[in-house]
Amino acid sequence: ECNMAAAEAAAEHLYTKGEGQWGTNEEAFIELLCACSPKQSKAIAEAYENKYDKSLAGMIRSEFSATFDPHLRNALLALLQEPDEWYAYRLKKAFKGLGTADRTVCRILGCADKQGALKIAAAFENKYAKPLR
Repeated sequence: ECNMAAAEAAAEHLYTKGEGQWGTNEEAFIELLCACSPKQSKAIAEAYENKYDKSLAGMIRSEFSATFDPHLRNALLALLQEPDEWYAYRLKKAFKGLGTADRTVCRILGCADKQGALKIAAAFENKYAKPLR
């Protein structure tokens, strides 16, 4: 299901299009990550971290921060994890600080059916060691 050799080659390709050059070729990231399954994207992220000793998500956050649309950056970051993990991360951000980002919470949980909400809650508890309540 996951081709590790292809994931390693993709990780190297992304490095050369990002940190391995001056300036970042955002289009290369979009084309590659949007063409992969979630499992393959996760394998690419693992291969990147193993080879370069830094996270692909962290690199995307730093390299794509200046002029890149933050919504598109978040979409790329979402492609690097399972959907339930991404939603758990977004809920954690929504709960952080003063007040709650109610629209984000409603959008995530309101669009999920009962099984989906339970999966998101399990991912949240697994990731943050506290229940989603």
